[in-house]
Amino acid sequence: MLDVTWHINSQQDLLIGSKILSGLSALRRKGHLSLRFIPNVRCPKMRDELVLWTVRDKDDSGPARRLVIDLLDTSEFICPVGLNYADVYFKRDLMLGPLELLPVHLRKRVRPFGLNNICYDARSWPDWLAASAVRARMTAATDLRSAVNGFIEAVRLFTVIPGRNAFIARPEEQKRPFVLFQTRVWPPQRSGLDLEPLNRERVRLAMTLGSALGERFVGGIVGDEFARTQYPEAVVRKSVRQLEYAALTRSALVGVYSRGVHGSLAYKLSEYMAAGCCMVVEPWEHILDVPLESGVHYLPYHSAESCVAACETLLADKTLAAEMSRRNADYYLRYLLPERQVERILAAAVAAECKAYPSEGYASPQDSTSRAIDLRPTLCHEANSQSARRSS
Repeated sequence: MLDVTWHINSQQDLLIGSKILSGLSALRRKGHLSLRFIPNVRCPKMRDELVLWTVRDKDDSGPARRLVIDLLDTSEFICPVGLNYADVYFKRDLMLGPLELLPVHLRKRVRPFGLNNICYDARSWPDWLAASAVRARMTAATDLRSAVNGFIEAVRLFTVIPGRNAFIARPEEQKRPFVLFQTRVWPPQRSGLDLEPLNRERVRLAMTLGSALGERFVGGIVGDEFARTQYPEAVVRKSVRQLEYAALTRSALVGVYSRGVHGSLAYKLSEYMAAGCCMVVEPWEHILDVPLESGVHYLPYHSAESCVAACETLLADKTLAAEMSRRNADYYLRYLLPERQVERILAAAVAAECKAYPSEGYASPQDSTSRAIDLRPTLCHEANSQSARRSS
């Protein structure tokens, strides 16, 4: 049995961490671990999208393993303080590439986190409240009003985000022969990031799919104020709420995926797989702990026209579509259920070499949260040697 301590940041983003919180809570209820939440005083300069756990086997008298989970929506940044402190560092958007900016001994600590998505388990309510309460107490030390508002918002979020089973395919539900692609466009950001090319790509893809597939296409651009002003012709005909969108996803035979704002792997991938959708995807360069295979879990596309062609293939080939749907649903149940994903993370933490602190050879700047490091290491080659084909 493991003892797990979650060291909560004062502004911890529990929304993007909702899946791992659900997984921990499920394992606690099964008696596989004990779980507590305390203020993060060990590594307080970590970004709020990062999670710090310490993990110890109850039968092990040695030091606890320090585990950091980086849920940032980009592959281009890493937190030096977190990497220095961690025995093992899981990164959500992990890419191959140059290694020059990371010393070898630090590179070896990094592992792929895999796919993430937002979800909650109603039975994890006590743990959600406990984590939110710790965060509120930390904030109250300097800003009581913000602490109260943050706690209220945490309670509200728990009631509106999708449940853990919202997107999971159900035996009684039949797939319908249509293609789903619903996405967003983004107004200019203060950071100066030019999102117009990405917006135009998404609009053109949605309109091309609609024109080519007609009634066999469902989706478009989510109709917020910016989208209705700039791209009215591409806005979805009917807005749906979160639970309605989950039901729509479960019924879709094919789901189309396009690259994220920062080239990140979006929650949509997990949702499609949970629903057992066949996938037509814009290829990515990220490392997954259990790889997805072209032609097995998805068909790739490189233009709006090739996306239409791949969708037509899946709509026409019932055997291919049925097999891909089965494999994707099975992948989710084997590897992406919250407790399954957390189990793999904890196993890696327990197996990690426990080092002395502080680390050597990598000095963190004072403002560590703003340090940008291009992290695209060729690590965890053992993960790439696996094949999700084994799930068949």
